[in-house]
Amino acid sequence: MSLLADYLGQLSNLYNDGIYYATWLEFFNSVVIHNLVFPNTAYNFLGFIELKVISLPS
Repeated sequence: MSLLADYLGQLSNLYNDGIYYATWLEFFNSVVIHNLVFPNTAYNFLGFIELKVISLPS
């Protein structure tokens, strides 16, 4: 078992909220560059999810 699999509890999907990038274009460019430089560990983009935020009363 790899360290990453152990850390993630055997999860195979990683999620990114884009917080480290000013725009989504920067994020996708980063993925493209990663895939070009590291083809053995290339990311596959599966799509978007929408989360409904529920505020708790104070």
